[in-house]
Amino acid sequence: MKRSTDGGLTWSGWTKISGGDRTSRDGMIGVANIDNSGNLIAVFENTESGPFTVDYVLSHDDGNSWGQRGRLYTARNGAGAGAPQVINVGGTLITSFMTDEDVAGIPGSGYDGAQMKVVTSIDGGQTWGPATVTGDARSHWPGLYTLNQTHFLALYSKDGLGAVSQHYQLVN
Repeated sequence: MKRSTDGGLTWSGWTKISGGDRTSRDGMIGVANIDNSGNLIAVFENTESGPFTVDYVLSHDDGNSWGQRGRLYTARNGAGAGAPQVINVGGTLITSFMTDEDVAGIPGSGYDGAQMKVVTSIDGGQTWGPATVTGDARSHWPGLYTLNQTHFLALYSKDGLGAVSQHYQLVN
């Protein structure tokens, strides 16, 4: 990661977010504020243990340094989970990803024919709730967008439809 404090006129040197100390593909990174006190979470897909998983690292100084690496989601049945994104909606962290753990046997199944799922955390990413399907089979390359303190968009590519956007409201 590089940082600019002058609107992009100049950039800092590289800051390592993850990897470097292991053989893995840490990619497709998404970052969100956990709170307004300099705490950030970065989510990314990882291949360290075989199939893609969703991992995270935390920063407690506005992204100047990163640590506290952990596993956020491992797909069942030896399947993959990847292309994660993360947002904060009114204090609830929402992480999206695509996974093929429930699409075996469906024509066009496999990682690119996966479902979009989300998990939520109400304690700053310390624990995560169960996965919820937001895009049926053949929904891939998901993204998220915060609309306000209670609403967000889940976006993905859906075979046969193209780009899809769904509006959700959090109810706590």
